[in-house]
Amino acid sequence: MSSNELIDRKYYSLYIGNLSADIRRRELCQYLDHFGQVDECQLFEANHRRWTCFAFVLMHTPDSINRLMSTRPHFLDNRRLYLKRALPDQCSNKIEHFLTMIMIQSIV
Repeated sequence: MSSNELIDRKYYSLYIGNLSADIRRRELCQYLDHFGQVDECQLFEANHRRWTCFAFVLMHTPDSINRLMSTRPHFLDNRRLYLKRALPDQCSNKIEHFLTMIMIQSIV
């Protein structure tokens, strides 16, 4: 992985909210695989059945995140999922959490 890819790794993460309390990690990963390779999926299950679950997902490429963001809304188990880029807190432009990223690479 190049140094540019390591720097931009923050753009590979996604927060997914409003998941069903019955969702399983494998089921979520299978759904996300339609948009690109999932490197990591952390599912935080609800302590009580009436609460919703959420997940943090690390995709293999930022293009996968772009595909997910540009094809919203997403539904799983008859629930509308809330997707948001999981950017570090120090990002000054909070609107970036909801946008599709277009990367422009310069030719040296």
